[in-house]
Amino acid sequence: MQAFAGVLRLYIEGKIEEAAEIAENVAKECSKLLSRLFRELAEALRDEISGKPNAKDKVRKAFLKLFYYHV
Repeated sequence: MQAFAGVLRLYIEGKIEEAAEIAENVAKECSKLLSRLFRELAEALRDEISGKPNAKDKVRKAFLKLFYYHV
């Protein structure tokens, strides 16, 4: 839960690159499902950084999936 909250806080603060790095690092240390969710979030954050279309929607969906996983 702390990793999710930390990544979310960094995203809200506009530190998207740092949030993506942490999400990638957390993905390496988690179970299969949680790892996949954090990788998905990291990928969506990287897409947003590079300005790809619909990136914000991908980020929102990835955050929602992680939120529901933790609830």
